[in-house]
Amino acid sequence: MSKIKSVWTDTYYIPTYEVDFKGNVTLPMLGRFMQETASHHAEHLGVGHEAMVAEGRVWMLLGLAFRIHRYPLWRDTILVSTWPSLHERFYYFRDFEITCHDEVIGEASSKWIPVDIEWRRPFRGQLHFHINWDEVKQVWPDCLQKLPEVKSDKVISEARVRYTDLDVNEHVNNIRYMEWILDGFSLDFHRSHQLHEFEIHFQSETLYGDLIELRQDEDDGTHFVHSLIRKSDHKEICRARSAWQEIEP
Repeated sequence: MSKIKSVWTDTYYIPTYEVDFKGNVTLPMLGRFMQETASHHAEHLGVGHEAMVAEGRVWMLLGLAFRIHRYPLWRDTILVSTWPSLHERFYYFRDFEITCHDEVIGEASSKWIPVDIEWRRPFRGQLHFHINWDEVKQVWPDCLQKLPEVKSDKVISEARVRYTDLDVNEHVNNIRYMEWILDGFSLDFHRSHQLHEFEIHFQSETLYGDLIELRQDEDDGTHFVHSLIRKSDHKEICRARSAWQEIEP
């Protein structure tokens, strides 16, 4: 039997189609890398998608928080490392580090819950995988706390859920929510600012054909709170916050 790896690391090369107009990897693409690596580690630990479904359960992602110090560039090779970082009641946290040229350029944390497929309720039993919780570290212990409510009723932009937005469960892929929020900023804003922190909390599922509205509150031009709302029933789909740094001319 192979040795259980408490930390899993994958290597990713950055091609042209994964960078923005500044030559940087986009945050949603980093999120995709991290979720792929998390999936590999979960399979290794015996709690991957297929193993969970066989037990009548699935993982549900409740939140993601990113802190990026420097974005990888086109042709860079990065290492994405992940590990379970905390088990609290029926919540499971998984943390990440992103390394480029032997430098840690970003950290992230995620919050998950196992859900019973038939009853659509949290699974409150114990998941068995070989992790010594006393030895793991948290890269960002105070993240993924409750976010303030967005007070503005101004609609910044709208998005209709299409085929390419859907995941294997026919729900909107969570990374797409991030893209909708980032697309709410003008190109000039992206030219003059770099995203430093981004945190998103998922509150409800979104399905094909839904029309989604983006609303947001602004504080000092670099800190924002965002809300995505389903237009048909005014239900909040997710809430997020973003912190930006101005780029020197």
